[in-house]
Amino acid sequence: MSSIQLTDNAHQKIHQLISDEKSHPDELLYLRISIVGGGCSGFQYDFEFCEEIEQDDISLDFTTFQLIIDPISIQVLAGATIDYIMDMNAERFTIKNPHAKSTCGCGNSFSLDT
Repeated sequence: MSSIQLTDNAHQKIHQLISDEKSHPDELLYLRISIVGGGCSGFQYDFEFCEEIEQDDISLDFTTFQLIIDPISIQVLAGATIDYIMDMNAERFTIKNPHAKSTCGCGNSFSLDT
């Protein structure tokens, strides 16, 4: 199973978001990424902070933080690259996913290659 790659921009932004969210420096806080049903193409990515790692979760160590992914989502995210872009319209995470067959026009959801 391929790992998930982060660009430098994504790494810096995730580190900043986790640091900003912590109520004290020693608090254990993770970023959970999962695939959920929704959007006009069928699936979308969900990002949320969590304080616990479930028994079946996969933990990816990125030195200054850990990404937590459930066993189903890791199969869909394997080989993906997460980036954080800033342009004239907005700042946002983008995911280049080799398993995504197509994305909707707004880029918020995707369909899977079956």
